[in-house]
Amino acid sequence: MGEKVALAIAVLLLLSIQFYAVTFSNTQTSTESLLNETSRNVPQELPWYPIVVFGDNRPEVEVSNNFTLVFLKIISETEVIDPFAMIGTGDQVGRGTPWQIRGLYSLLSNTSIWNIWLCIGNHDIQYGGSVSYWTSLIAPRHYIRDTFPGWRITVLDDETGGTLYWRSQLENTTKGLDGRSLILVYHKPVIPNVGHNMDAARASILLDFVQNHPGIVKLALQGHWHGYAVTKRYNVTWIITGGAGAPLYENRGPQPGNDTLIITGKNHYLILILYPHGTFKYTTILVDKQGNTTIEKYSEVEKTPDICIVNGTVRNTLENIKGKPVNVPVRFNLSNDYNSFIVLMAEPNATTSFTYKRSSISVSVKTDSAEWYAYITLPGNRTILLDQNHPIQTFEEQPTTTTLNATQKNTVKAQTRATTDVSLASNVTSVPIHWNKDGMIIGSVAVALLLLIAIYLIARLHR
Repeated sequence: MGEKVALAIAVLLLLSIQFYAVTFSNTQTSTESLLNETSRNVPQELPWYPIVVFGDNRPEVEVSNNFTLVFLKIISETEVIDPFAMIGTGDQVGRGTPWQIRGLYSLLSNTSIWNIWLCIGNHDIQYGGSVSYWTSLIAPRHYIRDTFPGWRITVLDDETGGTLYWRSQLENTTKGLDGRSLILVYHKPVIPNVGHNMDAARASILLDFVQNHPGIVKLALQGHWHGYAVTKRYNVTWIITGGAGAPLYENRGPQPGNDTLIITGKNHYLILILYPHGTFKYTTILVDKQGNTTIEKYSEVEKTPDICIVNGTVRNTLENIKGKPVNVPVRFNLSNDYNSFIVLMAEPNATTSFTYKRSSISVSVKTDSAEWYAYITLPGNRTILLDQNHPIQTFEEQPTTTTLNATQKNTVKAQTRATTDVSLASNVTSVPIHWNKDGMIIGSVAVALLLLIAIYLIARLHR
């Protein structure tokens, strides 16, 4: 009997040591939130700004730590598009457990996507303590971004607090607005009525706010209902986008009228383009489960100390939610030649190409894209802009260029390729989970419990 107890004690101690070691080996010490981690400055002189919008990518099994391959394909396509921001309308995880939120942080913080702005959905905070996990790793419950000229994007929390908190968020939205147009981002939809909407009290407060500020709110981005819907009321465009991977709904809810488009059963996301004068346009992008539609880009750089030439192409076969080929904005980071970018509209079901050439005195772009611009950010945040009307610009002062290593050849060639080819053979896939202090706490509690059991067994052994 004594030998069996001793063996049990030894096994428990070994398990304790192993569990604690695993916990510490997976600890991530960074406390930077996803909002801050992905924050980037955006030049204010550009003619238009592409943004990707998605909603409701939670897994079907709510306790799962996995992300759907639909969502992973959206992320992959977004990295190719390289927008200035990405907006999520809630329900990014299944229950809001620490490991789910940590997994979301780990996945998105390791992408190249700029300015990731997510709002809280009901599934993101079902687990006890989820709000604190969310605010420490993802973003505050409510925040405002004046990133784009002429626009304010406000991310609202319609899941926690009461109506007073909801009203205070809306009131905060108009402070220091300075003539900007408003985009509201929140989870549960107000308009149209799809039978899965925000509670009446909050909805009434929001509608009062919109009507009391005529012409200011231009766009409402909503989720929660797993489909696509769009309508225009009170001079506001109301969009529901909830097709980023969660189980799709087939019901349409109450019929909202002929002025509303409702599409069910289609995985999708949006591409939104903002113009500085307060107008916008958008298109839906169908997420093809068979991988028949995609977008990919390729570039080749030839560089010497005096000249840089970049040849690039985009192959675009993406379709909208109705299955029609669409133009897609794509941004190329020409980081091989100081802080240079080209943003072009990739033609539908075609290959679009460009040539960027920079000498010591000028920069030029040639492309077969019907709509494009390029920009170079100089020291002091000054920007040189090229477009269809100004395809060539000269330097008033020569920017600092990259000095080639003496051991390298005079001409450096590099090829980069980004593709969205993702196998959709199964519904979900795993991503690495990195634990922070929550993992350390869990590990410590587990070790303490195991040690208490060991002490109890030792006491019994010596009776």
